[in-house]
Amino acid sequence: MKKIIYLFLAFTLFIPFAYSQEKDSLIQLYSGIGDTLQTFDRNYFELFQNISGFESAIFYIRYQDRLVSKIKYIKDNSFYDTTAIQSLAVLQSIRKQIENTLLKNDSVTYSQQETIVSTKDGKEYDGNLDMFSKTNLYLSEVEALQSEKDLNMNVSIPVNEVNTIILIGSSNVLYSTAVGVLAGGTFGAIIGFASGDEEGGFVNFQKEEKAFGLGVTFGLIGGTVGFMIGESEDDVVIKIDSKNNLLKLKDYAKYYFQYDKSLEETYVEF
Repeated sequence: MKKIIYLFLAFTLFIPFAYSQEKDSLIQLYSGIGDTLQTFDRNYFELFQNISGFESAIFYIRYQDRLVSKIKYIKDNSFYDTTAIQSLAVLQSIRKQIENTLLKNDSVTYSQQETIVSTKDGKEYDGNLDMFSKTNLYLSEVEALQSEKDLNMNVSIPVNEVNTIILIGSSNVLYSTAVGVLAGGTFGAIIGFASGDEEGGFVNFQKEEKAFGLGVTFGLIGGTVGFMIGESEDDVVIKIDSKNNLLKLKDYAKYYFQYDKSLEETYVEF
């Protein structure tokens, strides 16, 4: 009889405990992130920036009106856990922040940055950086630098095989020089025609000769000025020691966030 009473008491004590545990329902913070927020997405979307040493976070809904965030972080080389319980309005705010970042990511027109990718096996690939994800780099018009053959194809390179990414600096020196030559030459020619001597039998010839001479002179001056004010950007070198190093690509290429099978099929994985 005592055994039956003990079993009954144990069962009745277990029911409310199990019931309370079921109140926390695991959720995805956002489609594409999954149920665990890692440091890469946390930093890209600038979430939980007030938590030093952030490692990961898992999210639950409690009683349909509370957001439970179970966060792991590092302090003094040791791992710790903390739990934050907030209203669901915080969840909506987080998701809105993610959506705004993605909208900006999709709306910005990134120039196809010429990029050299070196892999851990010593190979190098030159192409235009189209986009990047946590797992791959996506390049178009790729050429293998160890080969004279221009592959001229879209390639995806796994991040865990990448050693270094070099973003080739751009330059507007040639453009500035050309504009300077054109502007100076035009200005000189106009002055030459306007001030040409109209007396004598060779009026047109004298005007054209003077316009040509002044055009060349002012063109050289304009070209020199354009060359001097033209700007060149240095190459950007990114050493890939972890996925978080990829965050440096944020200003240069689109973040490929959600998997798209049709898009993946346009790239060949190396």
